Amino acid sequence: MRYIRLTFSSIMWGLAIYFSGKRDYSRGLSFLINSEKYRGKADAEMLLLKGFLLASTDKESDAEFFLELAERKIKDSKKLNRDEKIYLNNYRLILLSKIKKGLVFFDLDDSYDNSKVSKHLKDNHPC
Repeated sequence: MRYIRLTFSSIMWGLAIYFSGKRDYSRGLSFLINSEKYRGKADAEMLLLKGFLLASTDKESDAEFFLELAERKIKDSKKLNRDEKIYLNNYRLILLSKIKKGLVFFDLDDSYDNSKVSKHLKDNHPC
């Protein structure tokens, strides 16, 4: 049963990414929510995508909430290397800055090696 749930979650995740890339943010958000139902706990990538999609559908306060949750997930992740953590946190800060309409400025950390950041992270969360 677990295998089936993870398979459905992966399919929904892929569709969420696909529709996000097509700028069909409402549909992307719908698939992401379904992915979460099958998967259970959201990881940093899911929270970042959810924050992006919520912001893109004019739900800024909800987006901020999920981007703040993502901060802790990024920091505590054992799957991400140091460079990936910095990269994803920069992405998160850029999204927060856009939500706040540039009224809040963040110092981005440029101390990471871009070559050590997974391609899928750069594709799904472009800085």
